[in-house]
Amino acid sequence: MHFFGFRSEPEQPIAFPHNIHIKTVGLQCESCHENAAQGPAAGFPNIFVCFSCHDEPTSEEIKKLNAYFDRGETVPWRRVYGFLHEAHVRFHHAPHIRAQVECRVCHGDVDEMTVARRAVDHTMGFCVACHEERKAPNECVTCHF
Repeated sequence: MHFFGFRSEPEQPIAFPHNIHIKTVGLQCESCHENAAQGPAAGFPNIFVCFSCHDEPTSEEIKKLNAYFDRGETVPWRRVYGFLHEAHVRFHHAPHIRAQVECRVCHGDVDEMTVARRAVDHTMGFCVACHEERKAPNECVTCHF
């Protein structure tokens, strides 16, 4: 939800500790956000991805995960990033991954975060500067439709 371009921080239904999963367990972003390399949206992990490691409810957050599963529901994760509709931006993760742009460039140091939060301000200036630095296409239609 936004009002005159200002968006509130999303509240996640489960306090997913990114720092533990990345630093301690050694997962990569694509371990859970599987669609990032193939398409426009990185997507949210299917609950079965979580259960590939978490088969016992060892914490309150995993108990919440089990409750969604028992009810036959997907976890209603909230988007942390995304462009406002009126910006008419179409962003695709896949070409950025192919160009070897590290996730942290646009998402900050997620490996230092518990629950993901907005750490990078995705302004047009931010994107244009990165495209100029990497000699990537910078025509309006590259990002806007």
